[in-house]
Amino acid sequence: TVQVLKELFDAGNPGPVLLGSCLGDCDSDAQCEAGLRCFQRGGMEAVPGCSGAGTKGWDYCLDPTARPDYYVAEVGNNKIPATAWPLEECAGDCDSDADCATG
Repeated sequence: TVQVLKELFDAGNPGPVLLGSCLGDCDSDAQCEAGLRCFQRGGMEAVPGCSGAGTKGWDYCLDPTARPDYYVAEVGNNKIPATAWPLEECAGDCDSDADCATG
């Protein structure tokens, strides 16, 4: 089956309510609906799980559980939380190979 991706939509800056998947402009995860994350862009990067270009520099909420294989999930930073280390495949934020699980 073919997965149809939601089109990016500009709901406002910041949005009037918590933003759903593929809606922007968010500045933090707190502006997204429960379970969604704010995908920060510096320009016109593709938003995983969404279609369209959106607005340059705008950030969009996405569902991290429905991300394409190439999307890396940030699960922690600088060994916080300790339970996230060593990091598994497609997990970040690592600073060296020593932060990653073997394999």
